[in-house]
Amino acid sequence: MRIFFLIFVASFAAHTAWAAQPPDKGMRSDSTDTMAQAEVSGDHAEGRSSSGMGLKRFLELSESTIKGSRKLNIEPGKQADGIKTGLIMAYGHIIRPPYKIEWKNDRLLVNGVQVIPSLIRQREKTEPPPQYSDSEEKQSRRRKEVKDSIREIYRNKIARNPRGEVKKEIMAYLARSTDVFQNPVWISEDELYIQEAETQIRHSISFEGPPPPSESEKKNNLVKARASYAQSIIKGLQQGAFIMFYSSGGNGSGRDPRQRVNKIMQEPGLSRDQRIELLKEKVFRNYDPALDVIENYNQDEWKQETK
Repeated sequence: MRIFFLIFVASFAAHTAWAAQPPDKGMRSDSTDTMAQAEVSGDHAEGRSSSGMGLKRFLELSESTIKGSRKLNIEPGKQADGIKTGLIMAYGHIIRPPYKIEWKNDRLLVNGVQVIPSLIRQREKTEPPPQYSDSEEKQSRRRKEVKDSIREIYRNKIARNPRGEVKKEIMAYLARSTDVFQNPVWISEDELYIQEAETQIRHSISFEGPPPPSESEKKNNLVKARASYAQSIIKGLQQGAFIMFYSSGGNGSGRDPRQRVNKIMQEPGLSRDQRIELLKEKVFRNYDPALDVIENYNQDEWKQETK
C-alpha cells in the first residue's frame, strides 16, 4: 500500500491558528482544519468550512459524517508534568493541561487518550473490504511486477545508454508481458501508456523524477512525519493554541472557546438543534466540533479557571 503523508505547520504568531494535517497511511483524510478565530464576523482560519450549509445538508453531503452516536466517555491521565499552556478539545471534551503528546505505534495519544485515529471512527461499522479471487490477486501481483521491472530498466540504463535504446528495451520487455499489458505507447520522452490485457484500463507510467521510495524508506518517512506532526502540536500548545480533534477524524484550531460554548450550552429554552446552529455560527464555523460538543458537553470540564 502506498503511504502518503502531508505535514503543514502554520505560524503561531498572534491571531494565527495552529494547522497541521496528520500523517496518513494511504487512507483518505477527513481533516477539516478550520476554526473561527473571531466571533460571528466570519474571520476564520483557512480550510474547508461548513458555514454555508444547514445541518441537514451537511449530514447528507459530508464525507466525514458519523453515522451513529458521537457519545464517548474519556478518562485522560493526570500528568504531574508536561506542557502547561494551550488547550485541547477531543471528541467535544476538554482535556486540561499539563499535556503529554506521544505516538504509540500508529496511535496519537494526548494524556493517554487516543485522538488519532478517531475512536468514534473505529467504533463505526464499516463495510468489509472487497474480496478478490486468487486469479485476480495473481494478476495484480503480476502487473506490479511488470511495472516495477520497466522502471528498473529505465533507472539502471538511462544514464549510460541512449534514451532510444532504453525505450526499445522497455518495449521488448512489454512484448513478453502481454499476459497483463498490451498496446504500449510512448506519449512523451518520459511517459508511457499501457493497457491491461483483460479490462483495457489504461495505466500511465512516468519515468521522471527520483525512483519511488522502498518499503523501508516509506516506513522511515512515516516515522519522521509523525514526529514532525507531534512536534507541531507541542509547539502550538507552547504558544497558547487551542487545538481540536474531531470525532470525524479532522482537526482544527483557534482561540479558547469556553466562554462562548458555556453561554450557549447553559442558555435556557434552546432546543438541541438551536444549540448546534449557535455553536456552529458563533463559535466553530463548522458542524463537526459543534456536534461533538452537543453529544459530550460536561460543564465541569468546560469550566474556566478563575485567575
